[in-house]
Amino acid sequence: MKDHPKINFGKTGILLVNLGTPDSTSWLDIRKYLKEFLSDRRVIEVNPIVWQIILNLFILTFRPSKTAKAYKEIWMEKENMSPLRYYTQKQTQKLRKIITNPNIEIDFAMRYGNPSIKSVMNKLQANGCERLIVLPLYPQYAAATTATVCDEVYRCLMKMRWQPSLQIIPHYESNPLYINALANSIEKKMNAVLVGIAIDRIGARIVLFVGILMTASGVFIMSYMSEIWHFYVIMIYIALGSSAAAGQVGLTAIATWFRDRRTFAMSIMTLGGGIGGLFVVIIAWIVEFAGWRDALRVLALFMFILGFSLAGNVRTRPQNHHQPLDGKKNNTLQNSTDNLPEPIDTGVSVKEALRSRAFIFLSIALMGSSFGFVAIVVHQIPYFETQLGTIDKVEEYFGKSKVEIELELGKVNLSFRYW
Repeated sequence: MKDHPKINFGKTGILLVNLGTPDSTSWLDIRKYLKEFLSDRRVIEVNPIVWQIILNLFILTFRPSKTAKAYKEIWMEKENMSPLRYYTQKQTQKLRKIITNPNIEIDFAMRYGNPSIKSVMNKLQANGCERLIVLPLYPQYAAATTATVCDEVYRCLMKMRWQPSLQIIPHYESNPLYINALANSIEKKMNAVLVGIAIDRIGARIVLFVGILMTASGVFIMSYMSEIWHFYVIMIYIALGSSAAAGQVGLTAIATWFRDRRTFAMSIMTLGGGIGGLFVVIIAWIVEFAGWRDALRVLALFMFILGFSLAGNVRTRPQNHHQPLDGKKNNTLQNSTDNLPEPIDTGVSVKEALRSRAFIFLSIALMGSSFGFVAIVVHQIPYFETQLGTIDKVEEYFGKSKVEIELELGKVNLSFRYW
C-alpha cells in the first residue's frame, strides 16, 4: 500500500556497553547514579533488606558529596561529560568509520546512567535491527560487570513485543586480536616512557638534540670498533639515542601544534621513514668502494649536520611562541587549558605496567623477537661469505651483486623497524 508507513528491517545492531556515568557532577545526579549502581544485586551480594537500609540512610546521604568532588576533578567541562562516556563515544565513532556497511548500526550504552541500555536497544530496533550483538567492554568475565549487562539486556527483551535475535560476547581476554592489540600498544609505549618524561620536563627540542647527538656520535664511534663487545655496547648507546630522536618527539609536537589538520601532519611525518630509506642506496655504495668504517663516518657526519639544523626549528607548544594552531591566524590557543586539543588516552601508569605480569612477559617476548630478526638481517652477508667461500660465490649464488644484496637486506630491516 502506498500510504503504509516505511518499515525498517534487515539490519544488524552492534551495542557497546560500558559501566556507567552520572549525567553531571551535581549532588542529585551523583546520588541517582550511585543508587542505581549500588542497588544492583550483582554488585552487592548481601541481604537486600539490610543493604537497602544502609544504602538509603547512610551511603546515599553522605557519599554523593565526596563522589561529586572527585568527578569535578576529572569532568570534561567543554564536552560536559565524564571521561568514561567521552572515550566510549570515541570508540563507537571510530568503529563506525571502520565498519561502513549501511546495514550495520553501531551504538553505545551505559549499564548505569545514560544512555541506558533500554533506550539504545529500542532505538536500534526502531532503526530496523533484527539482529543484535552486545559487546560488554570488559575483557574478563565477572558477575559484577558482564553478567549484570546480560541481566539488563534480557530484561529489556522481555518487554519487547517483537524481539531481535541476540548474541552476547561474554569475554575476549584470550582472543588473538585482543592480545595483538595489547602487544602493539605496549610496544609503542615501552620506548616512549623515558622519552615522554623527558619531553614533559625539558621540552621536545632539547630531547631531540640529545637524541641526535647520541645516535650520531654512536655511529661515528662504531667506525673504530675492533672487538665484538664494542659492537654491543655501542648499539645499546645508539638505541637509547634513537629512542629520543625517533617519532615520540614528532608526535608530541604534532599533538600540540595541530588540531584540525593533525591527521595530515602525522601522514607527512610518517613519510620521513620511507624517504630515509633512500639513503640505504648511498651508504651501500660507500661501503662497496670505501669500506664500512668510512661509510659509518659519512653517515654520522650527515646525521650531525642535517639533524642539528632541523632540530633547531622544533618548538614544543605554539602558545609559548605566539603562534596559532594549524597555521591559522584565527585559530589561537591561550596559556590556559580551556582550548587544548582533545585529551589523549595515556593508558596505564608506569608503576601499573611494571607490576603487570602480562606486561613483563610481553616485553620479553617482543624484545626477543626483535633480537632474533635483527640478528638474522645483520649476519646474513657474513654467513653467506663464510659458508660459500667468497663474496664472488655469493653473487653467483644469488645472481646479484653484493651491493644489491645489502640493499635488499637493508629494505627488509627498514620495513621491519617501521612495522
